[in-house]
Amino acid sequence: RLNPNKFASPFASNSRKCKSTFSESYISGSIPCRLQTTASRFYLKWDDGAEAGFSPDLLVVCADGLVESEHPYAVMAPMMFLELCLRSQGCADMFSAEVLSTVCAHIRSALTQGLAAPAAGKPGGPPRSAAIGKQSSVNTIFSNALGALEALMQQAGMLVLPHLAKIIPVLSRPFGSTDKALRERVGKTLMAMEDACGVEASKLIKAKIPTF
Repeated sequence: RLNPNKFASPFASNSRKCKSTFSESYISGSIPCRLQTTASRFYLKWDDGAEAGFSPDLLVVCADGLVESEHPYAVMAPMMFLELCLRSQGCADMFSAEVLSTVCAHIRSALTQGLAAPAAGKPGGPPRSAAIGKQSSVNTIFSNALGALEALMQQAGMLVLPHLAKIIPVLSRPFGSTDKALRERVGKTLMAMEDACGVEASKLIKAKIPTF
């Protein structure tokens, strides 16, 4: 069976046509892993010397790649972001204010673009298989951005709090949606904010989303 999902051109070399620094870096060969696949799943094959360790700079590039909708970038960027967050355990001091500001800005951009794009698996939308977690009608870019935000908050905790004021307003409209799957998915992220950032996050959420 032919794969209906949109693929990036293997001959692309013009960085001006890239959607993010992630695809630009991938084409230039500076992403230290490649996407492998089996009959049932995707997995990452890291270059020698890159199988472990945490890189804030690479995390920023992967965050920018959350807006990607073409294969393999749409699959790789969220998978790499999630793995890098898991690797950051015990490295909270590496989440500088500058890194978090940039990462959160990229996540916000992906959330915004995801809301404006077709839902996962629908014509014109990104491949459903790229999503972090099992979703239904939720757009894959939006879902990946939520998953990335949750992973970041789990590791960086209260350090993310100063950046939530710019992210929470983006979640107001989808939380009020009549789409149950979308509303529940956003609700899960809002609860994760409260768990990671405490009462101050709850105040921010209530101020922007009184129905939560």
